Amino acid sequence: MNVTVSERNRQVVEKIKATSLYQSYATAFQKVTGLPLMIQPMHGDVILSSCEQSEFCRQLNVGQACKNCHCLHNHLMRDASEHAASAKCGMGLTETAVPIRFGSETIALLKTGQVRHENARKADLVALAERLKEQGFDDKAVKQLAEAYSKVAVVGTDTYEHMVTMIEIFSMHVTTLINQLIFAQGEDEQPVVTAAKRFIRENLDEKLTLEAIAEAVQVSPFYFCKVFKQATGMTFTEYVNRKRVEWAKQELLKPSATVTEVAFEVGYQSLSQFNRSFLRYEGEAPTKYRKRMKAGAITAAKVA
Repeated sequence: MNVTVSERNRQVVEKIKATSLYQSYATAFQKVTGLPLMIQPMHGDVILSSCEQSEFCRQLNVGQACKNCHCLHNHLMRDASEHAASAKCGMGLTETAVPIRFGSETIALLKTGQVRHENARKADLVALAERLKEQGFDDKAVKQLAEAYSKVAVVGTDTYEHMVTMIEIFSMHVTTLINQLIFAQGEDEQPVVTAAKRFIRENLDEKLTLEAIAEAVQVSPFYFCKVFKQATGMTFTEYVNRKRVEWAKQELLKPSATVTEVAFEVGYQSLSQFNRSFLRYEGEAPTKYRKRMKAGAITAAKVA
């Protein structure tokens, strides 16, 4: 069965959630900050587990999903497609989403928040009660929700911004993890696909053609294309270019290496071809990527 891009992305998100890297960081983040850290597929449902919600939000979502949550989720999906974005829901709680990108595509969002930046005043609780009554909550439910609202975490704006920076840095590590998961061997992978991946890996710096790799794994080009796309969700050309770009990203971290040297080292036949491929799969030029990674390293050092 063919693996579509959306199916592949959902599978990757589930694999990320199962890794010790994500689980350890999410646990540490919550213990240090008191805030949840969750991951949601892009365009996925807004359904969260109880541990991913504040007590106020959990109570508000009992029975049926809160319209404010859906509205905020859609807002963040739109605004956080490329960069971190924050927004307030109709109940006055701030939530933030940081994109997880696979090349130039955002496949998921790292989300945190459900906080206030200032202590609730009496006027705020009165206004909250009125909104809740308008939504059909009875006096008992309003009282319980108001009590839960008064216990919502209060995080100053500056402190909250530092927390978001921590998540942005973590998202870079997740991107590296995604590439490992994407290129990893599947449990039921056919031998011809495994052999092809090995051949590509061993000859990545050489000129690779469809005919050459089909001959190497002893199948016809047509059959190879069909089987490879079914197994990876990528064409042969896309797979090779993504592998080369991933290799190039590591080489670009070396200050002494020029972009031209990196391009030819990872198997591209021209600088323009390398630039086009890098831009397509990373969403930015190699020089911009190098500058961003250097700036990110400096920021990480300051936060540490």
